[in-house]
Amino acid sequence: MVRYANKDYMTCQDLRLFLETEQGMVGVTSEFCENVVEQYEPSPEAKENNFMTVDGFTAFLLSKDCSIFDPSHSRVWMDMKQPFSKYFIASSHKTYLIEDQQGPADEDGLTSALKKNSRMIELDIWDPSETKGEKEPMVQNGLLALSKIPLSEALKAIRQSAFERSRYPLILRLSVHCSCEWQKVAAKLIVTHLGTKASPGIFQKLTSEQIKLINFSYTSQQLILLTGVMKKLYRLLGTSSRGSLLWVSVYAAPQKPARFPRTMMVSPVLLEENRDGRIRLCRELSDLVPPFLQMKTLNDLMATAPNSHSMNPRQHVAYLSETTALRLTHTYAQEFAQTSRDYVVW
Repeated sequence: MVRYANKDYMTCQDLRLFLETEQGMVGVTSEFCENVVEQYEPSPEAKENNFMTVDGFTAFLLSKDCSIFDPSHSRVWMDMKQPFSKYFIASSHKTYLIEDQQGPADEDGLTSALKKNSRMIELDIWDPSETKGEKEPMVQNGLLALSKIPLSEALKAIRQSAFERSRYPLILRLSVHCSCEWQKVAAKLIVTHLGTKASPGIFQKLTSEQIKLINFSYTSQQLILLTGVMKKLYRLLGTSSRGSLLWVSVYAAPQKPARFPRTMMVSPVLLEENRDGRIRLCRELSDLVPPFLQMKTLNDLMATAPNSHSMNPRQHVAYLSETTALRLTHTYAQEFAQTSRDYVVW
């Protein structure tokens, strides 16, 4: 201010010189400067004489008129009608864990991620310990986790904060470790607490040709979309009410036999699931997944080749581990980059 006014206030001519020299504005008029003084100068006496004091000048510099942020970008100005695979989606792994994912399971982890605009979150659901009075599937980080939260509490937190910061669809990945009976309970809780926001009914009757034409990233606004269950394989293997055996080792059971403390009692069913990497998925839970978010494990790029029939970019989400991603990046960089453009990669 002293540089342009050489006193403790600025005249309209001083303000005009500042705007043209420092702010790079062109065609600044005296009338414009008078309007700036009128809008930001708190002193009535200074306003009357068209002077701007230090307080008024500071208020002007801190206003939106002087912000480097383009006001037109305060709303979504990008093209948001492209397929999901065309965007970098803010994602959260093990969302229910707090303290940088090193702490216990807590609803605050979900709320925090959603308030930071995460559009893809994750829940690991396990059978409850009925001996401890648990009556619904629990969200926890592994079978031996000491901290856990009821699935209903996690779903309530998601519903409350899902669209607080963004209207665009929220993708909820379910990592299923439950028996078939408790999966049915989980499906009922999802429908109860998320309601129509998670209802895939509007998508279930779409044909494969309609799926190719509809842009779900735009049409799914204010909806919670579930993924993590291999629905397509479910249909191929069977449609019984008890569900079918699906290969979900990445999502539901470790690839190596699990080891438990000798003092811990583990059900034969659980041991069997961990030994062969298979788990039974019920129809009620599988049917909550829309037809365009079927998750499939990606171990090599043959499955995503243009002539491949095993994966479809309009139907599948490619899931791969960090190890596989690093291997493909170093070995087939260009091909892997193309896959990430064609598919949603988790």
